[in-house]
Amino acid sequence: MKKALSIILAVAMLLALVVGCGGGGESETTSDTTTSSTTSEGDSQAEASGAAGKKIAVCMGSINHPVHRIVQMGFMTKGEELGMAPEISGLDEGSTQELYAKWESSVTNGVEGILAWVGDDSAYEFLKTVKGMNCYVTVPHFPHSYQDTKDFIDRNLSCLPDTYGREAAKFVVERLEENGVTEGTIGITQNGPNVTENAANDGFRSQMLELDTNFTIADTVYEGAEAAEAANKVTGVIQANADIVAGFGTTGGSPQSWATAMQNTGKTDLVVVGMDYTELNVNLVKDGSITAIVCQPLYDEAQACVETLKELFEGKTFNGSESEWFVELDAPLAYVGGEGVNDINSYQEIIDKVVEYFA
Repeated sequence: MKKALSIILAVAMLLALVVGCGGGGESETTSDTTTSSTTSEGDSQAEASGAAGKKIAVCMGSINHPVHRIVQMGFMTKGEELGMAPEISGLDEGSTQELYAKWESSVTNGVEGILAWVGDDSAYEFLKTVKGMNCYVTVPHFPHSYQDTKDFIDRNLSCLPDTYGREAAKFVVERLEENGVTEGTIGITQNGPNVTENAANDGFRSQMLELDTNFTIADTVYEGAEAAEAANKVTGVIQANADIVAGFGTTGGSPQSWATAMQNTGKTDLVVVGMDYTELNVNLVKDGSITAIVCQPLYDEAQACVETLKELFEGKTFNGSESEWFVELDAPLAYVGGEGVNDINSYQEIIDKVVEYFA
């Protein structure tokens, strides 16, 4: 009897131990289910706060300008591709304050991320206002100071005007020397005084000094934005320098200005580098009216801004370090006979897309 009782007690203790282990197992399963549920909720929240359906805007003035159309097309197509709701916000004409009011209205009406086409600190107060409205801000094309703007610009993606100015100088000297020209005057024109063009001009001049050639750099002439007047200004540059051998124009209108001026003066053998791969400018290079253009990454920088906005919507930040915040982009020179990004024909596809998109 005692032996039977001992066996019963042993079995009972064993059952209790098994039940105890089972309870621990259930507790772990419940914990896993909670973690899985939390993870699932986190995924749902990530989707809800992600980029899908977000309203974004490319904010610019002079919205019908051919350079700006390239930027807009890059922004719109990438936004559509990533499932966002892109729009163009801007004016073709109007004051700066009217333009800012237009951009702010877009944010008020639900835009949560923008590409802001702003070249200097005159726009900073506006950007601070927009940032205070819980809108992400990306700025392409124009380099800005990290320390001065990281609190209201989420990321800056740009080529460096000083760099492409220097590359233009190297190219001009190389072409001149290939043609057997080792001295003479080089003219420089800008649309007007501004941070970007000043830097490109300075880069060109600095590189020329470092190359230590026998070429002389003429004083800068501001050609302005009106085509006929700009051509007259450049014509004046050529006429004022009998020994002129080359030119560098830092604005998107300069290829046409220099091409027209060379026709006006009969000086059609100058080595001339202008700016931007608009349809007109590409054709001027192709037909030999000018030598080359600096291809600022208009399409690429717009698409990169949209990709950055997507990452911002998904929770990523970039302003913790300058190396993440500033993205340097290339601005290659394109010319007849170039290879890859230096081939003038390689930009025709983008031009065709722009024409089709805005038809």
